[in-house]
Amino acid sequence: MLSSLIWLWLAHAGPGVATPPCNQPPKTAAKQTTNTAAKAKKPKSIELGPMLFRIKDGRVKKIEQLSYRELYSVASRMYAQKKYAQSIVLYKRILKYFPMHQHLYAARYNLALSYEDNNQCALALPLYQKVIQSTPKKKQIVLNAKFRLASCHSQLKQWQKAFDLYDKLMQRSLEDEDRIDALAYAGEALFHLKRFAEARPLLELSVAIYARKLAPKQIISYAAAMAQYYRARILDVQFRERPFRLPQSQLKLDFEFKADHMLKALRLYLQTIRLKHADWALASVYRVGEMYEKMYADMMAAPSPKELTKEETQIYFQELRKKIKILLEKALNIYKKGLLLADRIGIKDNNWKTRSKQRYEAVLAFYTKHFGPHKDSKKATSKPTARKTDTTPKTAPKATKPKKADPKAVKTAPKAVKAAPKAPKVRTTTKTKTAPKAAQTTPQKPSSRPAKR
Repeated sequence: MLSSLIWLWLAHAGPGVATPPCNQPPKTAAKQTTNTAAKAKKPKSIELGPMLFRIKDGRVKKIEQLSYRELYSVASRMYAQKKYAQSIVLYKRILKYFPMHQHLYAARYNLALSYEDNNQCALALPLYQKVIQSTPKKKQIVLNAKFRLASCHSQLKQWQKAFDLYDKLMQRSLEDEDRIDALAYAGEALFHLKRFAEARPLLELSVAIYARKLAPKQIISYAAAMAQYYRARILDVQFRERPFRLPQSQLKLDFEFKADHMLKALRLYLQTIRLKHADWALASVYRVGEMYEKMYADMMAAPSPKELTKEETQIYFQELRKKIKILLEKALNIYKKGLLLADRIGIKDNNWKTRSKQRYEAVLAFYTKHFGPHKDSKKATSKPTARKTDTTPKTAPKATKPKKADPKAVKTAPKAVKAAPKAPKVRTTTKTKTAPKAAQTTPQKPSSRPAKR
């Protein structure tokens, strides 16, 4: 069986040149009834897209008329439904059969978005670069493409390239939301490059602009929450990397350093939670529990005084374990609160929720092994005994006469009871790119916000 696909371009003629319909002669202009000179009507220009002829065994089995608008509409709908594999096929078809279309940049940009959301950032990079180079007059689409290009480098862990792009974006005149994004993601890149001194002011400025410009409008910002989180992470990493060392004077300095950085990091993690972004709130809760665990592990691994004998050293660590077990109790409490928070805001599948659950179970097992059953342990829970109730019927109280109202008493309206404040709403989704609307030849303005990583 021989199967081939033949596509033909029709109506290559430019605007203003008549193109007769298929298999029909051109219509002649109608003559005017007046005595004036007959004027021919200008023929309409009919522009058709490519047609695909599907031939099998020498016969045409199917003829398909392609339309940019229809292909774009279906591809946009597939993207909105997160069916990225299908949207990729359709957008690639547009690029193949409509290479000269005036809105080709829209399909190319959306194809890059589909690759990015399908975890194929390496394929999205050249498409974003092509959009930037081929559409210099479309300033907004070029700006969005630059943000997306930098985001792809971040997702590929190419932090230096990502920072270089964000650094160029920061030097431009940007709107508040774009400025917050550029500062936050540049700070994230510097954090992963271990350039903490350079990252800190960028992250602080991102949070400050958000607090001044967007927070009064009650706008939840993914980038601002991330910036606050990485401010805490800088202190967190410095806390983790500082060991306990002898002599005693150095041990004291190390303890003060770790305690100071731990308290400052905990404060910033708490501020991250208050920004009400679900993902970064759960990440912050997890990191707090992890810091309590780390402090316990570091103190147990700290060197003991050299003057102690072997037996005295053993007793020393036994007593130390009892003194600092409260750190494990705090870690359990924090992990538990994180799980409750995830359930309360309706998060079922989340990386931070999964990790919190794993650490909670591991710490609970360790605590039960070394200190006995914890209040959260299944062994510690016992069924409450039912209380005995008196089933004998009680006599009804005697009816009392109602008191007469005092006419001299001044009637005062009862005060309204204030309702308890509602719990702050936490957004369960990150701010993601806006999917292009269906049935549009020009794309909806896509957001420049990088996707959650």
